[in-house]
Amino acid sequence: MATWLREAGRDEREISDLLAQDSKVMGLHYSKNAALARKNRKTMQVWEEEYERRAKKAKVSNLQKKASNPDKRNLSDD
Repeated sequence: MATWLREAGRDEREISDLLAQDSKVMGLHYSKNAALARKNRKTMQVWEEEYERRAKKAKVSNLQKKASNPDKRNLSDD
């Protein structure tokens, strides 16, 4: 039961509560053999979307910044 619940995305605390365990560590123990690839795919998708969002934000932010060292002159400007 614990393994199936973990594979379905339930966390250790929820599993422990259902099994009437005091510690969420026990929920992790009883679900240690869960195949988490499906759950991890969802987590990776969230991470990739967040990475893209931050990368776009950083690009826009960098374009708006002034030269990093305005005291140095560009030799091609002479």
